[in-house]
Amino acid sequence: SPVPDRLTCRHVAFPSARGSRSLWLSRAKQLINWAVLLWVSLIAVLTIKRRRIGVILAVLQGWICFAAAAVGRLTATPYVMVVHDDFICRTTWFSKHILKPLTGMVLRRATHIYAVSPAMQRLILSEFGAHSEVQWPATEAYRTSEGSRPHTNNDDGPVILFAGGLSHAVDDGLDLLASLISSGKLKD
Repeated sequence: SPVPDRLTCRHVAFPSARGSRSLWLSRAKQLINWAVLLWVSLIAVLTIKRRRIGVILAVLQGWICFAAAAVGRLTATPYVMVVHDDFICRTTWFSKHILKPLTGMVLRRATHIYAVSPAMQRLILSEFGAHSEVQWPATEAYRTSEGSRPHTNNDDGPVILFAGGLSHAVDDGLDLLASLISSGKLKD
């Protein structure tokens, strides 16, 4: 993210090697990503010990969530997972036999799991045997003070920004959004 968009806390950036059309180059980049994962884990362990961190918050996506779980276990620091998408591709041998069991272990060992919808909550339970709590989206505008006003829209309808994919995992959220729009609660 650009510097002005970041939170004011300390940030550590880690490189990530993207895939390639070449099978061998893609495999080499995966090995680099695993090495970076070890580096991230080492820095996280040192940071947790030095700053006496009380909890780890991670999003279950990509490789970093596995580092968060490993670091939590190594340092006896509880970790909370946020699951916003079913990112496991079940068509490859690696996904079925390595990634899915590893993801299940990470989720079952989490201190708490937040899911983005009831559909995702059911998927986490059925696929991984882990219980989670639905983190519902805000349904009212956040007001910082009496003098602050929400952004005004030139049209009568609400302005909606959606980033993500459409799948069964977001059905409940889309249903909630549709009911909020049709009830008029978003006009306030």
